[in-house]
Amino acid sequence: MTQKPQQQMTMVEVMKEFIKISPFTAFMAPDVRVCENGFCEVVVPLRKELTQSHGYAHGAVVSGVADVVSAGAAASVVGRVVTGEFKINFMEPAVGQALIGRSRVLKALKRLVVCQTEIYAVNEGRENLVAAALVTMMPVKAGDFKLIDEVRKNAGEGRSPSP
Repeated sequence: MTQKPQQQMTMVEVMKEFIKISPFTAFMAPDVRVCENGFCEVVVPLRKELTQSHGYAHGAVVSGVADVVSAGAAASVVGRVVTGEFKINFMEPAVGQALIGRSRVLKALKRLVVCQTEIYAVNEGRENLVAAALVTMMPVKAGDFKLIDEVRKNAGEGRSPSP
């Protein structure tokens, strides 16, 4: 009997697995639309729990979307990453039904991956740029984060990683 070879996970699938095991990210419930070749796009439906006292998307949520989408863009080029530095400009309140984060890698080096990231609020079908970020991700070596290997292994088996 021949055994069927295990298929390689796409970056979208890898991102979705990491979202499941990251409590804050899972709480935001981002939908990864694209994650390949140095580009990533996620959509986060806005709900009351993600807003601040004036009813806009909370700055922490806007920043969280920027972080997640930047990590996806960087990881699609270099593999495992962690956030090294983060600069975000909030341009106007994020009002609408969803946030869209789009990030692209500007330059990938041995120790740093620099991403340009934009966050849009979608209100009645129109996208409005509400924040821009310059995010530096740092590649990490295999084994630095054992959880990553466990996620990839368990994803193929339909299990969640152990805490």
